Amino acid sequence: MGQGPSIRGDLARLYIAHKRDLALDDWSDEQVVAEVNRITSALVACAMVAMQRDDRAWLERYHWASEAFERLCDDLPATHFNA
Repeated sequence: MGQGPSIRGDLARLYIAHKRDLALDDWSDEQVVAEVNRITSALVACAMVAMQRDDRAWLERYHWASEAFERLCDDLPATHFNA
């Protein structure tokens, strides 16, 4: 996955490839692109709940999303917080 502005594009392509997993079969690719931020927010929130509940079935089903988010984080420059 790339950096910067292409992150949304990378995520859109990933979500389009996994429309069936996301129950978005009836969405057009354009709809997926328009809703990348909402899809990402929903996946991150669900992943957090799944980790808290140790929901291994959910984590396995959406492993492709977790792996993509990890790659994105690895690709982004570190942010240092100075008080």
